[in-house]
Amino acid sequence: MAPKAKPRPWMRAALVATRGDDRLLLARRKSELVFGGLWEPPSIDAQDLPDQLNLPDLPNLQDVQDAEDAGAANALGDASRLVALTGVKATAPERAGEVTHILSHRKMTISVYRTTLQTDRARLPRGHEEYDAIELVDRSAAMSRGMSTLAQKVLRACGIEVKRR
Repeated sequence: MAPKAKPRPWMRAALVATRGDDRLLLARRKSELVFGGLWEPPSIDAQDLPDQLNLPDLPNLQDVQDAEDAGAANALGDASRLVALTGVKATAPERAGEVTHILSHRKMTISVYRTTLQTDRARLPRGHEEYDAIELVDRSAAMSRGMSTLAQKVLRACGIEVKRR
C-alpha cells in the first residue's frame, strides 16, 4: 500500500467583523468551491490578497505605516484590504490569532483578524471569485445558515461561539 500523501498547505486570511454584541458579517461561498454553499467570515487566499483585490492604499492603513515591525505592518495592510473586499466601513483590523484545520488533502492555516463594523450594510464587488452573498446576521441565527467547522474555529479565535438552535 502506498503511503498517504501529505496534505497541501492552504494559507488564508479571514476577517471576523462584528456590529455590537449580537451581529456578525458572514459570506456564502460559491457552490462549486471548497465549502461551497456554506457561510463563513469573509476570507481570501493570503498570498494573493494584495494583488487579487488590486486596491489603492486605504485610509486606515495610515495607522499601520508607523509600525516598527514591517511584517506586522504588511499583515495589517492585507487585513485592511480584506475589509475593503467586504464593502463595509470598519475600524482598523487587529490580529486575533491563527487557526489550523486539516482535511485529508489540505492543511489550512488561517490568519484571523477582527474589526468592528461602523455600518449595517455590506456589498461584494461585482464578479467576486469566491462568494455569491454577504450579509450582516444575528449571531443566534448564524448556525441555521450552514457553517463549516473551520468557520466556527475562526469565530472562536475571536471569542465568538455560535450554537445550533
